[in-house]
Amino acid sequence: MRLIKYLTLAVAMSRNQAGYFIRKKRVSVDGKIISDPDFEILDSNRITFDGKPISIIEHQYIILNKPKGYVCATKDGDYKTVLNLLDYRIKESECYFANILSPEVSGLVLISDDIRWASKMRQRLQKKICEYQIHLKHMADNADLDDLLKGQDDSVASERVNEKTLKLKTVHAKSAALISKLHSTNIAFNTIELEKIGRLSLGDIKSGHYIKLSENEFKI
Repeated sequence: MRLIKYLTLAVAMSRNQAGYFIRKKRVSVDGKIISDPDFEILDSNRITFDGKPISIIEHQYIILNKPKGYVCATKDGDYKTVLNLLDYRIKESECYFANILSPEVSGLVLISDDIRWASKMRQRLQKKICEYQIHLKHMADNADLDDLLKGQDDSVASERVNEKTLKLKTVHAKSAALISKLHSTNIAFNTIELEKIGRLSLGDIKSGHYIKLSENEFKI
């Protein structure tokens, strides 16, 4: 593994930052200062940054089925945070959200303590298709559905699953606007659930529960 990659995996910084610090002679391998970012290191090497030993952090990557009434934030004065649903080790870490659902929306949320992964995933998700299940109080009229879809492009679609269930599809970047428009229509609903983003789906994950995957297992 190259030294620049090791530094980005061990310390929360970008590749540009890692390269800069290495060239500034702030990184040592087995007590010897190395200024070449492409220097190849071995598993047995001892790496220090600013004189302190560092090691690769084993990050956690999570798919959570967020219940309604929880907020995607580390702290909130009005709602319970989804971090209360995670185990102690994860809550003690700094968590970052690849996507955010409002308190009224339940469903698929991606969480990690890897800030680089979360930032990269947020960008990748923007053009992915989101699938929502809308659980209705009563059957929606065709006119109300037409009103919901009015002015939308081809990336937005609706499908009746049954009399009291509606499926909405839209690109992630436009999902918040679509849900906001849903509130302005006469469609009466009980819950909104995000079931799928791209190839990622909730599967059998129960509400309030989550699964951990490796970084390579996230296929969107």
